[in-house]
Amino acid sequence: MRLFILASFFWSSGVFASGGFMLNDVTAEELVSIDGVEQSEADKIVKLRAERKGLTSVEELRILKLDGDTLDALRGHLASDLSIRKVAKGS
Repeated sequence: MRLFILASFFWSSGVFASGGFMLNDVTAEELVSIDGVEQSEADKIVKLRAERKGLTSVEELRILKLDGDTLDALRGHLASDLSIRKVAKGS
C-alpha cells in the first residue's frame, strides 16, 4: 500500500511524467539540460552533493546562492528519494 501511495505521488506530481531526475542521481550534464541551469551551477550542485554524501531536498541548494528562477526550474525537474521507515505501533 505504501509503495502504491509513493508511486502515485510521483506520478501525480509529474516528476517522472515530465522527464524529471532524482536529486541524488542526476549528472551535471542532465542538470544543464534543464532550462535555466548553467554548467557552472550544475557543477556546484554535483560537488555539494558529493561533499554532503547526498541531498534531501532542492532547498539544500539555497546554500549555493542560486537565483530564484534556477531554483524554480530545479524544483520542477528534480525529486528527492523518500525513505519510508516502519514505525512501532503507538508511536
